[in-house]
Order: sequence, then structure tokens, then C-alpha cells
Amino acid sequence: MKANVENISILMAEDIRTDKISTRLEIQQSLDRLVSQNYVSRAGDTYTFLTDDEQDIAREIRNTPVDSAIITKAISDIVFGKLFVSKKFRYGKYDFHYDQRIDETVIGQLTGSIALHFITVASEIYTTDDSVFLMRSAADNEVLIVLAESQPYFHELEDAMKIRRYVKSKNVAQLPEMIQSIIRARQNQASAHEKRAEELISAAITSGRVYVAGDKLTLKTSSVKDCVERAMGILVESVYTKLGYIKKNYDSDADILQILSGSQQMTFAGTESPNAEAVKELYQYLEIQKMKQLPGDIQKRYQAIPYGWREIDIAAVVAELIASQKLVLKYGGAVVPSGEKKITEYLRKKTEIDKAIIAFKVAPPTALIKKCREFLSDYHNCTLGAIPDDEDGLVRYITDKFDAERTELRERLEKEYAFSAYPGKNVVENGAALCDKLLAQKNDSIALLKKAVEMQDDFLDFSEDISDVNTFFRVQKRIFDSARAQVKLADTE
Repeated sequence: MKANVENISILMAEDIRTDKISTRLEIQQSLDRLVSQNYVSRAGDTYTFLTDDEQDIAREIRNTPVDSAIITKAISDIVFGKLFVSKKFRYGKYDFHYDQRIDETVIGQLTGSIALHFITVASEIYTTDDSVFLMRSAADNEVLIVLAESQPYFHELEDAMKIRRYVKSKNVAQLPEMIQSIIRARQNQASAHEKRAEELISAAITSGRVYVAGDKLTLKTSSVKDCVERAMGILVESVYTKLGYIKKNYDSDADILQILSGSQQMTFAGTESPNAEAVKELYQYLEIQKMKQLPGDIQKRYQAIPYGWREIDIAAVVAELIASQKLVLKYGGAVVPSGEKKITEYLRKKTEIDKAIIAFKVAPPTALIKKCREFLSDYHNCTLGAIPDDEDGLVRYITDKFDAERTELRERLEKEYAFSAYPGKNVVENGAALCDKLLAQKNDSIALLKKAVEMQDDFLDFSEDISDVNTFFRVQKRIFDSARAQVKLADTE
């Protein structure tokens, strides 16, 4: 039979009508007195009488000083090392860093904008009223849990720490075997104290007072994990008030490239965009700022309170504004085309986001688009309807068409003129040079359209000249090659 208060009370009952509650209280007081006088030792809820040697060691242990900071550190090891070990709080697809605090001590480094703060009986503010905790939880954006006073976890850890420190102060191996045996028993007792303390701390948390962002909560939970997670969830919702602007989360660069390509069917008006509120919020901020922004600055702003957005979702919101032709991304002074695969690095990669610039897109004048379309219609001998009438489509048309034309001209130079002196080489070289000059402006849409209009006479002249060259290769090249072969044959004879 375990020598605990309950069993001792039963054994000492002289009458069935004995008041068990008052009897247990008297026995508890007596046992506590015997423990303080080192006649009895306690391990959890079990009591044992001590021999003379055991009493001497118990007295030395009881007189061993232990700093309360060491006990607080032990509490933090249990709370953050065993009961709630996660360094980030998971909220849906979001991972929030949070600061860890015990009483007035910060555990580890400050990493987040929110905090999880436990107040023990050793804290200077433990006995203050609710108003102090309400105010602190709101001012510091934290979950503040005041451990229940009814659980004697602090005394359990204090007893364990006294034993541990006492043992460290002794050269146990040099002591008599009987004393070593007593010390080993005391070490086991310390382990029991620590295990009991963990149980009591868990109970003190689940039955403690919980304050979140200026409110006192009533949480009926059976585990520390459930208690903390529910409180932290409420904290996130209270602090990151614009987190809900992101309705759709993205997972990869491929998702962002889809947005930029237009395949996601996003619209700036937001009727088709699941993240319309986020798009509007960011665009209005940029309008107010009226200045260029680094992607890195945008990332910092919208990852912080009151947003809390993930960096990939922030990049996706910027991508929507680029796809809707409201913004442009510049890198090295040049506009990055929305189809450029590296654009996701400039929006997300830590080594690149402070090198690029986000700016408002300046739409080209309608007259410029009109002149450019008319030139392209003449140059490619097609109807005006075959030429895109929007800026992005027109730019893409120019870059695709003239890049293909340049490639064709260079191939002719490499495959035809490199082996024979056909007529029109200078025309082909001029055409390739004209394409180079035009496409040098491809990273700036307005500059590209202006250059196309500026060079239209040169291109139209080239169109006439290359027509004769094309006719030669299509009709006369075989005759030219045959005549040249006959001349070589005659020269050899």
C-alpha cells in the first residue's frame, strides 16, 4: 500500500463517521511538518520515514540554495521542449514565427511579430489583476497564459533542482556505499519530482487564465497543445486582420508564370480574381506612394502585420497587376517581359528582390499604336485586323515576327552566301541589321513601338529590295549555279 495521504487517512480513521476531509488536512499538515524537519521525505504523493543518514542528507539538500531563474529555465524547458515544441504556429497554409516567453524572460531570439507568453508563480506580475494581463496581451500581440496557482509545480522543480545541485557538489564515488545508495535514491526522487512537475505544469496551463490580444478567453481543453493552438489561432485572426484578403494560395513558380501568361484568366477589376481584395489593397498602396518600389520592400510590408501573407502569394498578387498591364517589373533598367522565366526570381528570390523595381506601366498613346499597326499591315501585306490592337499583343507580334525574320536572314547568310557570291548579300545583311536595331528595344514596349514607326521607311525599302533577292533564290539560283559551274569547268580546261 502506498504511503500517501489518502491511505494514511483511512488507516488512522477510528470511526466510520470520521470527517475525512478534516482528517486528510490534519495528516497533510503533519506530513508537511515532518518533511520540513527532515524526518520524512516525499516523492510525488508518497511519503517515507528517513534514517539518521537519510535525515542528514535531506537536511543538506533542503539547505542547498537554488536560484529561481534556474527553476524558471526548467519550466521553459518543459513547456517549450515537451508540451508545445513547435517553433512556428501552423495556421492553414501559413507558418507564423512567434516569440517564446516565460515570465520576464525571452526564450531564444526574437523572431516574430506575435508571442506565446507563460506567467508562473515566480513572476513579479503574477498576482496582478486581469486589466494588466489584458493590456499586455494587446500591446505585445501575444497569447498570455497565467498558470493556475493550485498546481505546486514550482515546489516540485525546486526540490528536484536542490537534489541535482547537491549531488553535483559531492564526489559521490568517494563516499561510503551506504551514502551512495541514499544519494542514488535521492536522484530517483529528483526524477520523480520532475515528472510530477511536468504533469502539474500541463494541468496549470489547461486550467490557467488565457488572455489573447486584449481579451480573456474561456477555453475548455484537456491538452496543452489544444489550448495553445486554439489561443494562437485567435491571436492570428486578431492581429493579421487582412490575412483573409488572400483567398487562393499558390505553391510554385509555375503558378505565377501561369498568371503572367494570362492563362489564369485574372482581371484587375477582380470579378474573376480570387485574391481581388489583395490586388486592390496593393495597387492602392502603390498609388498613394506614387513612386517605384523594390519587390523586397513589398514583400516586407505584406508579410508583416496586419497582412501576414506568404511571399509566394505576394509575388502572385504583383504578377496579377503585371498581367493586367497595371505594373511593370524592371531589372537592370530594362522592362522584364511577362513571359521571361526569370521574372519569378526577381519577384521572390532573396538575392534578387532588392535589385528589381516595380513601377506603374505607362500606356503607349493610341496614335502610336495606330501608326504601328498600319506600318505592320503594309510591311506584312495583311489586313489591319490581323495585327493585334492591344499593347502586349502588338509587342509580342513585333518581337515574334521580326525575330523569326532575323533568324531566316542569318541562316541565309550562313548557308548560302558563305559558300557562293550570290547577288543581294548586302540587302540580306542590311535586313538583319534592321531587325537587330528594332529588337534592341524589345524590353521597353513604348520604345519598341516608337522605333518600329521610326524605322518603317527603312523596312519598307528593305521589303522591296528583299523581294528581288527572294525571287533570285526561288527562280534564278539554279541557273546561276549552273553557269558558275560551267565557267569553272572552262577555266580548268
